[in-house]
Amino acid sequence: MASMGMLGSFDSKFAASVLAAFAVLIFFGAAFGSFSCGWLCPFGLIQDLLAKVPVKKFPLPSWSGHLRLPIFIGLVIAVPYLTRQMFFCDVCPAGTLNRLWQQAMNIPLFFKIPQGGWAIFSIALFIALLLAALFIQRPFCSLFCPIGGLHGILNKVSGLFINVDKEKCVNCGRCADACPHGIDPVTDPAHSQCSRCLECVSVQCKFISADLRL
Repeated sequence: MASMGMLGSFDSKFAASVLAAFAVLIFFGAAFGSFSCGWLCPFGLIQDLLAKVPVKKFPLPSWSGHLRLPIFIGLVIAVPYLTRQMFFCDVCPAGTLNRLWQQAMNIPLFFKIPQGGWAIFSIALFIALLLAALFIQRPFCSLFCPIGGLHGILNKVSGLFINVDKEKCVNCGRCADACPHGIDPVTDPAHSQCSRCLECVSVQCKFISADLRL
């Protein structure tokens, strides 16, 4: 009976921690949208730097960004709750960097099972994403990142938004050309794949700006 009580306590604490993390993500997304993707994500910066390598780029289909929300629901919420394992944290780029740091600190993850298997898999995936970033703009962010998927949806209601004066816009296309994700801000300034990098605003067109809802 005591063990059952401890298990119930563990379940409630785990559920509470998941809900708390989810609430924080919702709050930050509602306030800033996907601003963290464009300005705070270290792996996003790495991908942006790789994108500067002068090789042929391949655009992703417009529907690809919708994969991120199912990944968030499945791998960040459902799987951890059912298995008590933070699966996605073990294979995402941030988790991989942590594994490499642990290796540098002489923690032999490669010789432990199943940790060793996850380490090898996550590092192989990390390398594949780095190679893909040479040819595709932010492949991890655009296809797989669950937090980016959640915050991207909240772009439509977030406090930070891209404001376009469509009545005065002359459709010169400068803001669309500046967007690294291939989004036309005039058509959809709250697109779910927008990372709020503000490149569209940097063209200094007087009809587009980044504003805060008051």
